Amino acid sequence: MYLRTTQRKNKNGTTVRYVQLAHNRRVGGTTQAEVVHNFGREDQLDTDGLRRLVASINRYLGEDGADAAAPAAGAACR
Repeated sequence: MYLRTTQRKNKNGTTVRYVQLAHNRRVGGTTQAEVVHNFGREDQLDTDGLRRLVASINRYLGEDGADAAAPAAGAACR
């Protein structure tokens, strides 16, 4: 699983980006991205909520969330 961004252009020329949680599946010999969850527009994203989710996953895995979560969350959304 990974975070991915998609974008589209409005008629006035502005670009809107969306953040999604995706997973690759193999379908008929080719890989296909399957969206697990759509987090919405990047400019309206609840980054604190994503950090809490990462910290929760790290606690479940028994890893230190403070060091591992900060660089991964910022880098994955870009």
